Amino acid sequence: MALSNDPNTYNMEKLPKLTVPIIVGIILFIILIAKSSVTIKAGDAGVLYETFGNGVAVDKPPLGEGFHIIAPWNRVFIYEMRQQELSEKMQVLSSNGLEI
Repeated sequence: MALSNDPNTYNMEKLPKLTVPIIVGIILFIILIAKSSVTIKAGDAGVLYETFGNGVAVDKPPLGEGFHIIAPWNRVFIYEMRQQELSEKMQVLSSNGLEI
């Protein structure tokens, strides 16, 4: 296939030599962001576990709801924080026979 002098013709020699490293860098960046992001749903909280630190980060408050960025080597454990309340009415007698 002969190369023409037409400016609209696609020519591989005109592509910059950094195209492949740039594409590889973008793919690695996307993977890094995917491993570093955590989304915590409503009613949940996250506890940060630092792999190269002291384990569970007790000096930091739990991660609240929303989107968080963490170091890619750390982990977040998500726990449900919702509480349910159930109330029941009872009639009981005390030791002297009176209702409580």
